[in-house]
Amino acid sequence: MKYFYSEIDHIVTTFNDIHKDDHGIEYLRVYHERPSVNCFDYLETRLPDLNVVSSQGFSDDEVKNLLQYTRNNAALLWEIAREEGGKVAHAS
Repeated sequence: MKYFYSEIDHIVTTFNDIHKDDHGIEYLRVYHERPSVNCFDYLETRLPDLNVVSSQGFSDDEVKNLLQYTRNNAALLWEIAREEGGKVAHAS
């Protein structure tokens, strides 16, 4: 399930339920999207490692700022995911 987190400067931040990878480690996918001429700019990252999964349309500085925003809000994102999602999904 996808959950809304925020909208700042036309950038919408959402996240999914908590998943577990093949090693049993929990992760959370966080998405940043904004409308653009080419449809949408997007950045998909994972918590807790903040690895960029995919990105298109955001500049390097914007990606850096969005990763910092995600880092700064990580505790709350995890808390909401645990409250809203309940169960932990397995990697797919």
